[in-house]
Amino acid sequence: MFLGARLNVPPSLGTALSVLTRAAGEVDEERINSIDGARADVKDGIIIARKLDELFGEDDRFELLRTAQRIATGPQHDLSEAGRERAQEIKTILDSADYVDTFADLRGAVEGISEERREAWEDALRELTQQVDEARKEAADAVQQIPKPEADEILRRLEAFIPTEGWSYESGPTTDRLRALTAALPGEIDRIRQEAGGTAGVDVVQARARQIYASTVTSEEELEALLAAIRSAAEAALSAGKYFQLS
Repeated sequence: MFLGARLNVPPSLGTALSVLTRAAGEVDEERINSIDGARADVKDGIIIARKLDELFGEDDRFELLRTAQRIATGPQHDLSEAGRERAQEIKTILDSADYVDTFADLRGAVEGISEERREAWEDALRELTQQVDEARKEAADAVQQIPKPEADEILRRLEAFIPTEGWSYESGPTTDRLRALTAALPGEIDRIRQEAGGTAGVDVVQARARQIYASTVTSEEELEALLAAIRSAAEAALSAGKYFQLS
């Protein structure tokens, strides 16, 4: 079971296995002498094998061990400092193969990381859902001036960003993918505005905030100046019969 899963086995079990494997290829007298000479090692191996069988006789416990293995060998960039410490504890336990005496610690570390990652996934989903709701409103405003069939076609571009009931922490998409979708939404809204403007026959003036007002806002007066600069740029675009987009 352990070897098949590429998990380390306790040293005493590995020693007993080596003795018995070697003895299996020997003639009767040599076999008896080999096993007799390593009697203590074989006994220790049998004892630990029984303990492992009792501990991992339940499938969910062995699956926890497989989960620990995936954590130890997988990426950990998404974990907090506490999570990385748990991952290191898991790796230490797996390397030592001391599953019997440290199983409670192993379970605690695995469950702690799983909880942290689930919470991060749920936070990322909430953020995406919120951003999608806002993006849909912005997109709906952007297509108001064009015929409904064209507007519906443009709005379908957001479908890839909309969470579905089939999404879950277990089945995906991953936390990184959720965050990537959230980060990509503003660019998609920009493209929708551009396309909507083109369909309506209206140019969209793209303006970056830094181009309009490059200074750092440190006072109420400077805030008023920033807003006035944005308003002036927008009015200039609208007076020319164009749309205005600030990014």
